[in-house]
Amino acid sequence: MPPPPADAPSTSTTSTSPSSAPPPTTTNTITLPSGPSPSHEPPPLPSIPPPTISIAPLLSKLVSIHHSSRSTSTQPALPQIPPSLALEISSALTLLFTAQVSATQAASLLTLLSTTHLDRHPRVIAACAGRMRDAARGVDLRALRGILSGGGVSDGGGGNTSVVVASGETSEDGDAGKRSSSSGTNELGGLGKRMGSYEGGLCDLVGTGGDGHSTFNISTTASIVASALLKIAKHGNRASSSMSGSADLLQHAQVSSSSTSSTSIAPASDDPPTAVRSKMEKETETKTETEPKTKKISPQISAITPTTLADLYRHTNYAFLFAPVFHPGMRHAAPIRKELGFRTIFNLLGPLANPVDGAIEARVVGVARRSLGRVFAEALALGGSGGTGSDSEGDDEVEETRMGKGRRKGGRRRGKGKALVVCGEEELDEVSCAGRTFCWRVRGSSSSTSEVHHKAENLSMNGERTAEQGHAEADVDAEETFDIEEFTLHPEDFGLPTHHLSEVSPGKTPTENASLLMKLLGNELPDEDPVLHFVLINAATLFVVSGLCDADESSMGEGDSGEVIREVGPGGGRWKEGVRRARWAIKSGRALEMFRGYAEFTNRVVDGV
Repeated sequence: MPPPPADAPSTSTTSTSPSSAPPPTTTNTITLPSGPSPSHEPPPLPSIPPPTISIAPLLSKLVSIHHSSRSTSTQPALPQIPPSLALEISSALTLLFTAQVSATQAASLLTLLSTTHLDRHPRVIAACAGRMRDAARGVDLRALRGILSGGGVSDGGGGNTSVVVASGETSEDGDAGKRSSSSGTNELGGLGKRMGSYEGGLCDLVGTGGDGHSTFNISTTASIVASALLKIAKHGNRASSSMSGSADLLQHAQVSSSSTSSTSIAPASDDPPTAVRSKMEKETETKTETEPKTKKISPQISAITPTTLADLYRHTNYAFLFAPVFHPGMRHAAPIRKELGFRTIFNLLGPLANPVDGAIEARVVGVARRSLGRVFAEALALGGSGGTGSDSEGDDEVEETRMGKGRRKGGRRRGKGKALVVCGEEELDEVSCAGRTFCWRVRGSSSSTSEVHHKAENLSMNGERTAEQGHAEADVDAEETFDIEEFTLHPEDFGLPTHHLSEVSPGKTPTENASLLMKLLGNELPDEDPVLHFVLINAATLFVVSGLCDADESSMGEGDSGEVIREVGPGGGRWKEGVRRARWAIKSGRALEMFRGYAEFTNRVVDGV
C-alpha cells in the first residue's frame, strides 16, 4: 500500500482518541501517521560512479603508430605527431584520475605509449603534465602570490617580528632592508625582493628517479639548504624504486622544537612566618620562572594542503607538497601501474606536475637518462614550466628554429621560463659529484607575459570571464621565444673535487638517511664530506638558475663576508658563488631554521593550534 501524501489526513479502520483509547489489541486495526515520517522517507540514493568512457578510437591510432614504427625502422625514434594527438592522449589520461576508463583500456593506453615511445615525446609530456596539474586539488594562486610578494616570515609570536627576506637579511623592526644587485634594488616586500635576477617566486628541485644508484636524498636535502635564500615548493612522494623517497626522508627527520611554559611558585599555607624566612627563600618562592622545553618533532607532510599552503610561507621559506594530497586522482591509476610492472609515463610526469606550477619561477629537473634531457627541456618550453592544460587547447603552436631556439604562440605558460634539466654522465638524475653532468638550460622571454596575467585576472575579477576563459582570451596575442642551451658541468666548475658515487650512495633506510640530513643541516659534517659536497653542488645549481647569483653584492647575514665570486663558468653561471651561498646557508643555521619552521607549522596544523 503506497504512503499517503504528506498533507493527507490521518485515516484508520477504527476511530480512537490518544487520551482514552484502549490498549492495542490483535484486531486488524491499522493506524497511519498524520504527517511525514522518517520511516516513509525514500532511502538515500546510492553513490553513482561516473560513466565509463571508451578510448578505443585513440587506442586504434596508437596501434597503427606502433605497427608503422616497427616496419619503418629498427631504431626507436619519436614519431611525428600533430598537436591534436597529444591533446587527445592527455584527455584520455585524465579519465584515469576520475576512474572513467576501464582498467583494461587504461593499461592498454599506458602500454602503447611506452611501445610507441610517445611517453617520451615533448608534446605528449607537456600536454599530459598540464592535464595532471588541472586535475590536482586547486590552489588559490592569487592568494599565494599575495603572500609571496607581501607576506613576512614571522616568529609566530606577538612580540618583535624578525622578517626573513630572500637574501637572508633580518630586521627586528620588520623592515626588509635594502640591498643592491646587478639589476638594481626592487623591493617586493616581506618575504622577497629582487636579488640579481631572482624575483622572489617559488623554486623547485626535483628528479624523475629511477636511476638505480640509490644515492642519498640529494635533491630533497639540497632544496632545504636552498630554502635559506629561496622560497621552495618541493613536490615529491614516497619511494618508488629506491629505499628512501623524499616523503620517507622528511617523515623520519626529527628536529628540535622549543616551547615556552611558565610555572609560578607560591608559598604554602603552613609556611613559617615571613619574618623568619630569608630574603632569598622569599624571592625563590614568589618568582615566575620561564623554562624552555625542547622536544623532537617530525614534519607532518600531509598537513600542507591547498588550504594551508599560503599561510605556511608566513613562517618559513620551505614547503613540501606531498603528491597524494594534491593529486588524489592518482589513486585510481596506482593499481594499474603496479600490475603493469614497468615504468610508465607517470614516472616522467611527476617533476612537471607541481600543483603550484603557476607560481614557480625557477626549477632544476633531473632526468635518469641522457636521452630524456632534450625531451624535458622542450616539454618545459612547450608548457611544462607553466602549463598547457585543458584551458589552452588549440592555442598551442610551437615553431622549432635553428640552434635549439623556438617560438611559442598562444597557449598558457605561467612560469618564468627559468629551468635547467640535468643528467649525470652515470645516468644520474642529479648534478653529479663524480664527473660530468649534461645540462639543457631553458631561457624563455616574452614581452607580453605580465600583460597576459594582468588582462586575464582583470577579466575574471570583473566577472566578464571565468578564470579559464580570461587566460584563454588574454593568451591569443601572446608570443614567447625560448632558447635551449646545452653545456656540461663538472665538480671543478663549483670549486669542488670529484667523489665516486659509491661514497654518496649509502642505500640506507629513511631513518638512517634522516639522521644524516639533520647532521648536515646542523653543520656537523666535515667541510670535505662527499655527501656535503654533493648537496652543495645541487643547491648551488638552483641558486644559479634562480638568478640569485647574478647579484654583485651580498649581505646574507652574520658570517657572510660579502665577497661575491664573480667567476663565470659553463652556461654563463656563477657556480662557485652558488657554493659560497650554499655553505653559508648551512653554517649560519638558516637552512635548519627554515626546516624547523616547516616542521613546527605542520605540527601546529595537525594539533589544531
